[in-house]
Amino acid sequence: METLFIHSIAQTKQDFFKDNIDQFSEVNPHAYYAMETLAQKIGLETYQTFFVNSIVDFSSFCTSIVARMQNGTIIHARNLDFDFPDVLNRLVYLALYKVDGKIAAEAPSIAGYIGSYTGLRYDSFTVSYNVRFIRNLSNIEINMEKELAGVIPTAQLIQETLIQEGINFKQAVQKLSNTEINTPCYIIVGGIQKNDGIVITREREGVNHTNQLSDEQWYVAQTNMDYWLNKDVRYEQTKEGLDKVGQEAINLDNIVKQVLWQDGVLQSITIFSASLSAALNKNDIYLIKNENRYNLYSE
Repeated sequence: METLFIHSIAQTKQDFFKDNIDQFSEVNPHAYYAMETLAQKIGLETYQTFFVNSIVDFSSFCTSIVARMQNGTIIHARNLDFDFPDVLNRLVYLALYKVDGKIAAEAPSIAGYIGSYTGLRYDSFTVSYNVRFIRNLSNIEINMEKELAGVIPTAQLIQETLIQEGINFKQAVQKLSNTEINTPCYIIVGGIQKNDGIVITREREGVNHTNQLSDEQWYVAQTNMDYWLNKDVRYEQTKEGLDKVGQEAINLDNIVKQVLWQDGVLQSITIFSASLSAALNKNDIYLIKNENRYNLYSE
């Protein structure tokens, strides 16, 4: 992955990591020592693994949905879209998180990356992360300057939230809404109660927009743009797919196969699709390889 990214990212951005790697060890020791260990195992310098780990903050595309089934069950689904799918597809695995010695959460993950971009906390909540493209705020230099100042990357914040002892949906939403982060993004959270579903539109500090399930609204969806300000074709296609299936028929299977996999929503760079539910404690992960799609658990 490092070799591939070198050809697509400016040298000045790479130099930023090389010049500041020692400071990362002070402000984010968890990520630093994980990246240092990875670098030693695969024969790279620590700044190179740190550099690759930060790519997702500004170069990723995703679609996320939280929906309420006819029987009231909350389900959550997402496409994770990124560059170099043929490589990243082979690095997907399921991370299991232990709290007090018991597995309490799980997260579809990509080997070599710190934090979580998708996750399920059993009997509590589900979460996904989408990059936000607006006003050129998704800028790697600003993201890293924030991190050098001690601000947590969003993926690490999500991971911390997944393993927080005794956390529930409302507490997760509060934490994911109010903790300062290093990059603008969308954080999508589903729970177990009737209206437990929300898209949180984040600035680095605070929230400037939310969209939540209600008695009248049975789903919320998000792609990578502020669709309420600018038309987003992928968002509109996602909505059309959900409306076509309808609340009466929506479930963990067809929210992927009939909505996320429809033309215009599924991308050539989709790494995996996932459907999750904290109410059902279920998490299906579908790998995408060219025209082939299969459940990770069937491998």
